[in-house]
Amino acid sequence: HLDGVNYGGDYFYGNGDVSFRWSTVNDLKFGADVGVETFGFLNQDVSYDLSAYYAVGVVEGKFGKISIGMPRSVMSEYFVVPKVAGSELLDLDIGFLGSDLVRYVKLLLSDADGEMYGARYDGIIGRFNVAASVSQLSDSYGNGNIEEIVAQYAADQWSVTLGTVRFEQV
Repeated sequence: HLDGVNYGGDYFYGNGDVSFRWSTVNDLKFGADVGVETFGFLNQDVSYDLSAYYAVGVVEGKFGKISIGMPRSVMSEYFVVPKVAGSELLDLDIGFLGSDLVRYVKLLLSDADGEMYGARYDGIIGRFNVAASVSQLSDSYGNGNIEEIVAQYAADQWSVTLGTVRFEQV
């Protein structure tokens, strides 16, 4: 349920993924990940919905996982803002979106007939989980690049996660 200054009503949110992997003799896996995320208002006065589609080709092995196409955000997998005492990057009353810049851009591009493509790497280096992605976007307003990088150190009872996002309009 959304309650704002100018709007009060119900909404629908859905999110799903399907993954396929084919193994080879030398422990190398090839496959694909396909996903969709959608948001829509369920109000007769407002007919508005946004959908983001994700589809990548994947190569996975001892080196990690490389995804090329339209990957999901790195930040959303590593950072979860707690509901109690958590803060949001953008002060929106749409908590499920979180503070993920790539997710916002991907959903908004669907409304502006825009496109977003990129590459992503996920791996483990020693005791560190690392992930990085580079995405290029274009729509009727112009072009841009989004770069994300995350490193996470996980010990037995605690963990530390650091990440950054860089957006550049070109």
